[in-house]
Amino acid sequence: ERGVTFVGPPPAAIEVMGDKISAREAAEKVDVHGVPGSTAILTDPAEVIAFGDEYGWPIAIKAAYGGGGRGMKVVQNADEAADQLASAQREALAYFGRDECYMERYLT
Repeated sequence: ERGVTFVGPPPAAIEVMGDKISAREAAEKVDVHGVPGSTAILTDPAEVIAFGDEYGWPIAIKAAYGGGGRGMKVVQNADEAADQLASAQREALAYFGRDECYMERYLT
């Protein structure tokens, strides 16, 4: 209509990659593995603790629809899991309008 041609991925790809949880799932389906992490919405601090115990600390809790470091909290140990998850969810909701979070091994 306005004489502008969009050059970029198709809408379905944008939708999948806009949500980091679905992006992780899509990558794993084609055997592309990155940093160990979750592919489900994080709801319980016990999940963070179990993941940290299995993969090692620290853990990064991240906003599924976030970016630029907003909605990301680093959990150093099990004692911080509940507070950091709640903080990440609040920040994700405030910045992105959605509180869904996931976790992955934090690389230092």
